[in-house]
Amino acid sequence: TAKTSTLTQCRYTATTTEQMWIYIHCGGAPYYPCAELLTLQLSACSQAPDDNDDPTQAEAIVVNGKSHSGEASEKDEDWFSFSAKQGTSYTITLKLNKGSEGDLDLGLYQGCSSEECDDELAISGEDGGEEVIEWDAAETETLWVKVYSVNDPCPIKYKIKIEGQDPPCSYQCPDFSVPKKDCVEKFKQCECQGGYKANNEEETCEACDFETCPLYSVRKTQCVTNAGKHCKCLPSTKMECTAAGDCECKPCDTFQCGDFASIKEGVQCVTKFKHCECEPGYKKKDGECVPK
Repeated sequence: TAKTSTLTQCRYTATTTEQMWIYIHCGGAPYYPCAELLTLQLSACSQAPDDNDDPTQAEAIVVNGKSHSGEASEKDEDWFSFSAKQGTSYTITLKLNKGSEGDLDLGLYQGCSSEECDDELAISGEDGGEEVIEWDAAETETLWVKVYSVNDPCPIKYKIKIEGQDPPCSYQCPDFSVPKKDCVEKFKQCECQGGYKANNEEETCEACDFETCPLYSVRKTQCVTNAGKHCKCLPSTKMECTAAGDCECKPCDTFQCGDFASIKEGVQCVTKFKHCECEPGYKKKDGECVPK
């Protein structure tokens, strides 16, 4: 009587390049003749690249940047890291490449200073070609992501992407800047202080003064590279610069407005009575201010 065979699977990882043999028998003692039809299927696969296999070799991912590609199997897990910011909500998405078959899982960890991590924060182990982890960061720190397979011996190609969404009005203006409005959500809503200019790519304020405004003067421009042109003397003083470019604000008033009078707005140097104006209830007469 023919004995019904059962499906048998054998996995082997070759360590050298050599010829191998497969021996098939219809088991039992004594051996039964193989009356049924047997089908032998061989499949082979190469191992995934040996690069980011543990947290110390994790590949850094830029949040809201491009997707990263990789290959992972049960014997070759991949590690990634990213900078998490307190209060930001993150979505980590893992998708199999078109045509790839198998099942990959996703894990989120913290405290991975060595080959092991302190805490497993979240995992996604759904069946199918997509895994998603959503996480709200409680503090600013580095987090690690692991891509792995439980029972797939051959590498599975995938893409992974990390997206972050900041809570409303949570952007912190960098050093040497102040908010332009109450609710700040991006760098363009910050204003660099005098002496600093905006670096929109790095989102920082960089020093830009090459000269210092002299005593009794204030800056006219964001950056001072020429004191004589970019600084303005206070009222009653006048800018004087030498051929070498050394500037100073010197007193320039030659006339006193007198009682019940003040210097007209916009007048830099008071040299005559026309540069003065009388207080309310007074009028100009014979070079002085008298009651109306």
